[in-house]
Amino acid sequence: MDADPEHHKPLKSVYKGSRVWDVLSLLADGLTVKQIAFILHISPRTVRYHLDKGKQIFMVSTTHELIVQLVKNPILYKSK
Repeated sequence: MDADPEHHKPLKSVYKGSRVWDVLSLLADGLTVKQIAFILHISPRTVRYHLDKGKQIFMVSTTHELIVQLVKNPILYKSK
């Protein structure tokens, strides 16, 4: 039995409050880095930083792979 309770929680609850979920949600909706930056009032470089965190969370190496994972698993990052 796994002793780590975080292992069994949905990803969003493990990384709760992280800006990465805002970025991932907008990315999955088809927005570009510049559009996401504008909407969230952050720089494109910060958006790319959050995308890199998202790639680590989903264990993928490219933005395309990240988008595929987001589209296949919306329950992991959407609030509802």
